[in-house]
Amino acid sequence: MKIIYEGDSFVQSILGSKQLAADTEYRPSSFVMCHEVDGKRYLYNNFTKKVWLLEDESFDLSEGARFSPETIENDSALRQLVKDSFLVL
Repeated sequence: MKIIYEGDSFVQSILGSKQLAADTEYRPSSFVMCHEVDGKRYLYNNFTKKVWLLEDESFDLSEGARFSPETIENDSALRQLVKDSFLVL
């Protein structure tokens, strides 16, 4: 996973970096949109304006996707998405 655009620093300073909560499933934020351009997958957070390029990541962030804390803990990309408010409680 590679960052393409850092997003709105003011909004991110208000949100802060999120920590993983135990015993709670996470889902993609309603502000997160997945786009595919020229065979590359991008994640865009419409609230923070941050953009990630998904490289070798195989997780599915479609509507209805859920991730357990154990799954997130074992995947560095998912942990980053929690910290950046792409995955929420």
